[in-house]
Amino acid sequence: MSRHRRSLGRWAVAFALPLALGGHQGSALAVEELPGIPPAETPVRYHPLLDGAVTGGAALAVVALELANWKAGGAPCHWCDRHADGSDALNGFDAGVRARVRWQNIGRAQLLSNITVFGLLPAGTLWSWVAPDADFSTHARLEEVDLMAESMALALLLGQGAKFSARRERPFVHALPAEQRGRTDKPWDNNTSFFSSHSAFSFALASSATTLAHLRHSRWTWAVAAGSYAAATLVAYLRVAGDKHYATDVLVGASVGSLIGIAVPVLHRTQTGSAGGSADGSAGSLSLSHVSSESGWSLAWSQSF
Repeated sequence: MSRHRRSLGRWAVAFALPLALGGHQGSALAVEELPGIPPAETPVRYHPLLDGAVTGGAALAVVALELANWKAGGAPCHWCDRHADGSDALNGFDAGVRARVRWQNIGRAQLLSNITVFGLLPAGTLWSWVAPDADFSTHARLEEVDLMAESMALALLLGQGAKFSARRERPFVHALPAEQRGRTDKPWDNNTSFFSSHSAFSFALASSATTLAHLRHSRWTWAVAAGSYAAATLVAYLRVAGDKHYATDVLVGASVGSLIGIAVPVLHRTQTGSAGGSADGSAGSLSLSHVSSESGWSLAWSQSF
């Protein structure tokens, strides 16, 4: 029970900070600005009610799935990597990577993966909006953090959904004798290997932070990308080294997290210079008129945005 509470607590902390910060848009928080230089806004549009509901709903769904799985005591593996006679059927790629990457002290690798995903990665990624910057307002920073939280929540929800659907046996459980597989520290978590939620969560954060920095033409985009993706890759490596996941689990998790981390900011991007509106979000106008001439009638159009 205590282990399960600690596990849920780590995920709760991961969402609590960005959600709390996001709820204080327009508050007394402020950053120093250089005289005569107005703060630039982020090139994305955040909808507090809609996006807040998506983020909060996804986070609550993750907790509900985890609690339901724990209460049910887990479920038998659907993807067991064994033949009908019980012999090993693990694919060569996963078996080869596991043999080369797995640490002798898997507990240490698991601990380091948690420290990285819940500590080093957020700290290294979010510094770009925490540090005072004259051309990046507090309101814009908070909107970006909200979108990062939304990306992470959606990636984690997909990861948890896939885990409880695929029911792939974890590597360290797969290696145990049959009579010992039900005696692990967390038996309800034995068959949740595919895909890696840690990897999806990490790459969603890295990708969303990098995409947002790119969209606002930050001079620190390269640093955000290098630092966040390096930390996310380290998380994925440590999940394999800790015998919690196979290589395919973390590769799929990284891919899903990256796609979501890119898609969420891009889908919220303001359409500059298009027929839909202007950079400041104001609606454009389009008018048609007819022009008479000696040769006949013609149509002319004008636009203002």
